Amino acid sequence: MANSTSDCNILIENPLPSGEKREYTIAEVDRNAPKTSYASLSRTRARVTLACVTLAYLIVNLDGSSPSLMTIGKDLGASSQELPWIFNAFTLVSTPLIPLWSRLAVAFGERTCVSIGLLTFVAGSIGAGASKSMESLATFRGLQGLGNSAITAMSLIVFTDLYPIHKRGFAFNIIGAAMGLAMILGPVVGGSITDNTSMGWRWIYYILVPLSVFLLPLPVLVQNSGDRKTSRGALKDIDFIGFFLLVATAVCLLLALQWGGSQYEWSSGVIIGLFCAAGVALATFVYVEIYVAVQPVMPPHMFKSVNANAVFLLNFFQAGASMAFMMYGPMFYKGDKGDTALQSAVDVSLPLNLSWMVFGIASSRLLPYVRANHLVILGTALTTLGTGLFSLAVSQGVPNKGVAALYLMIFGAGQGFSTQNSFLVAQAHLPEGGDAKVMSNLPAYFHRIGGSILVAVLSSIYKHANGNGGMSMGSGGGMNMSGGTSGGTSGGMGGGMQARDSMTMTMPMPNSSGSQGGMNMGGSNSTSMGGSSMHMGSTIDGTTAAFRWSILFAGLSFLLAFGLKNTWVKLGQRMAH
Repeated sequence: MANSTSDCNILIENPLPSGEKREYTIAEVDRNAPKTSYASLSRTRARVTLACVTLAYLIVNLDGSSPSLMTIGKDLGASSQELPWIFNAFTLVSTPLIPLWSRLAVAFGERTCVSIGLLTFVAGSIGAGASKSMESLATFRGLQGLGNSAITAMSLIVFTDLYPIHKRGFAFNIIGAAMGLAMILGPVVGGSITDNTSMGWRWIYYILVPLSVFLLPLPVLVQNSGDRKTSRGALKDIDFIGFFLLVATAVCLLLALQWGGSQYEWSSGVIIGLFCAAGVALATFVYVEIYVAVQPVMPPHMFKSVNANAVFLLNFFQAGASMAFMMYGPMFYKGDKGDTALQSAVDVSLPLNLSWMVFGIASSRLLPYVRANHLVILGTALTTLGTGLFSLAVSQGVPNKGVAALYLMIFGAGQGFSTQNSFLVAQAHLPEGGDAKVMSNLPAYFHRIGGSILVAVLSSIYKHANGNGGMSMGSGGGMNMSGGTSGGTSGGMGGGMQARDSMTMTMPMPNSSGSQGGMNMGGSNSTSMGGSSMHMGSTIDGTTAAFRWSILFAGLSFLLAFGLKNTWVKLGQRMAH
């Protein structure tokens, strides 16, 4: 991994005591940085570590639940109010734990944290596959989320330690490529398993167990940090109160957004109470982080930097735009042509995430020639453009799949240029007293929490645009939605799942076509599919409204990109990775 860095500069606009600003050479930055436990590794050992950590990141982020939602709900007899918890349980556990793992690694070491992550992820996968009820499935999905958060956090920490700053852009884009591949394979594998009745949806989770066997060398390859404290002393300093308040804030806010306008009126005491509880928990969290915690989950000094705040908010809003594509794109295709779970996933996931992967890796090669913050600006501009074009296509009804794929690729290219490079910009300009390991996880936290909160916002917008359509689903596999509050009629042979007056899902349910049942959505334009009527007007309205709001999220991330500091890796001699 040794490489000549004498001709490489990075512009870090930290003033000297005299107030003067200067460029620090990469050699100076790396020389002054504390040596990590990976400094003495051979190139081969480093590459094996990189490969294993990347594979772990890919496997724990494989999720085929989305295209299998209807099958799971029918098999477990779940109501429409319960189905979102397949995703919410995973997210609510994994997201707030990401910054906490940085502190737990100091107490127990990265090896221990990785081992815990692998064991809990495998146990959660086995339990989810064997679940006989929605309560059990949600519980084990939460256990999966615990393992996912540990592997995610440790992966980012290992990459931060393994690579010096001038190579970290390449490392982060490898992580981005792994995530892109996971987002391609997850829906495709999930859709394939769902469409293959001989396997059943349970294998969406079971298949992760044999895949995890390939990760057995990981605890051996991962190195513990040299600055590790004793477990007792480090545990005493961990901010468990702050962590609890962070979780409480997220849970109250997401429940308010999910239930508002569906199970309860927005003006009801329950919804207002949840919003107030979220506000109180957040205010208390800020107080604890500033005045009480010895080692805060989110160190306050990290937020004194305009650059860091811009990175955090940029990732927050970009995640909302990305989730709009991943959740509403497949649903739109299924509602339009009755595509199978696999087809609808491929139509959206493949062009978007393949483009994300390719341009993410390509951007790491551009870093020596283009400022990293300029790549982020370019990426957010492409993200906004792709969102706008796809939204326009959706609003006009049935987009040509080739043209739609082009728009998805534009969006994916923007994500590839911007997401991981924003991590690099954050780490290149650590606030005074900043911790690179904490900073490596905070953008990931804001990206995940942004996706969770903003997709709940989009769901409320979707439901409002569709007139709070009712939904029911029968044993024949069909599904019925009708506008207004008159309620739905049963789809299929009766029984199954019903939500009479409103659609309460954080992630709207894709359309399902069964052998006997059909689908009927309140609207004006009717077509025939499999012998059953289908009215598409209100669904297009809801999807269009969701995508229009996602343009706002993408546009905000574009504006925030101009708040990033210059991060310039110059090259007199091409960097070798």
